[in-house]
Amino acid sequence: MFDCTSDQTSESLDGRVLSAPAELRNTATETINLSEALAAGMEETGTFDLRSLVSTSLGKLLDALPIPALLVDQWYGVVFSNEACSKIGLNGNKIYGTSFVDLLPRGTDTKKVAALTDKAVALLERAFATRRAQRAEAILEAGDRRLWARLHLRAVRMGSQRHVLVLVEDLTYEKAQAQVSRREENRLRQTKEELEDRAGRLAGELREVKRQLEQERALRSLAQESAQVAQQKFYLLAELCPHGIVLMGREGSFEGMNSKLRETFGYDINDIPNTSEWIVKMFPDAGEMRTKASNWLVSSIAADQDASQPLTSTVASKEGIEKIAEFTLFRLHDGNHLMMCEELATFGE
Repeated sequence: MFDCTSDQTSESLDGRVLSAPAELRNTATETINLSEALAAGMEETGTFDLRSLVSTSLGKLLDALPIPALLVDQWYGVVFSNEACSKIGLNGNKIYGTSFVDLLPRGTDTKKVAALTDKAVALLERAFATRRAQRAEAILEAGDRRLWARLHLRAVRMGSQRHVLVLVEDLTYEKAQAQVSRREENRLRQTKEELEDRAGRLAGELREVKRQLEQERALRSLAQESAQVAQQKFYLLAELCPHGIVLMGREGSFEGMNSKLRETFGYDINDIPNTSEWIVKMFPDAGEMRTKASNWLVSSIAADQDASQPLTSTVASKEGIEKIAEFTLFRLHDGNHLMMCEELATFGE
């Protein structure tokens, strides 16, 4: 990565052209002239031996800077580095005389390496040519360490020699924190999307459950209404029947009886609420007739027939009047039974 900013525009590796910061656009064209500061060591030709720069007041001033500083000559060689360079792994003795572009990453992609080299050279040339402050961001290699740096470049003159002062601002920690923040933001965004997706699926499932419940409730209500209508029709038909009728539940309970049965035999649902009471009260003879009636009832319920064989027997009304009656058991579709009781004769008439 090598993004550079000059007095006019900035350019990144992807070729985008960006506006330079206002503080750089407004910087006057100026070269920092250090000739007077180095007059004592200046040769007659106007050159200065930079190896002795460290012993000068200027060198001591540069060493006092808390950020790394490099001096690069017009052939792009590093001719001076202050003590702060050691904090980022740049040893002054090792980098003295090396090319500034050698501080850039040297990967296996030759085209990318060449492009980075060209950008670094163009940045230095711009600093020399325009004499304006330049700024760039780049990844530098210092030994085994890589750091993300912001480079501040300024042209300087020492007699007849021209150089570029490069101040290196270490952004590695800031970039690392920014990457951590981006990863955390991505993780949170992904978690949020997963939760929203899960909430959407749950909402859909709840809507489907609600729809099914409403459908079941509607069907149940319809079934209840249908059952009520059927029951009403049954009781209406039972009332129109000329014989007594009893509706029997699965457990032998009497669920209802028509008025003809009460009129003929005198019993109501409270008198004979089930088959057991029916046998005891309507068959007062505890011997053969009661046993016959009980066996008939059990066998008729167990038989897989819509209608049973009739049972003809002497029975007693609630008033104690003996009658001859015929009983027929019918199986209903819901598993219940209907018993028809027809009076054949009354003793004494």
